[in-house]
Amino acid sequence: MHGSRGRSHKYAGPAKALVLLDFYADWCAPCRLVSPLLAELAHEFKEKTRVVEVNVDTESEMVNKYGVYSIPTIVFVQNGHETHRIIGAKTKNQYRNAVVKLLQNKRRAKSSSS
Repeated sequence: MHGSRGRSHKYAGPAKALVLLDFYADWCAPCRLVSPLLAELAHEFKEKTRVVEVNVDTESEMVNKYGVYSIPTIVFVQNGHETHRIIGAKTKNQYRNAVVKLLQNKRRAKSSSS
């Protein structure tokens, strides 16, 4: 599946990746502000994260699955499970802080299970 921004909605990438589901709509001005910030973060954390854009106007199954009622909404998914959610447009630093915290938690969990 591909959204109007041309990115795949299938996120069965590396199990190690933190997936950021970016729920947006083409007509949503705040969504257009968030998208480039997430793209920058995806580049910054390229081996550890993946951003998947989900158009709420065409992907109702994903919207219902994740219970998205407002956009932009960013749902953070690790190992197939939602671990965090940010609703509304935020600063790049706020998104980065969430990514760093989740990646650190994942590292701690991995080292304690070793």
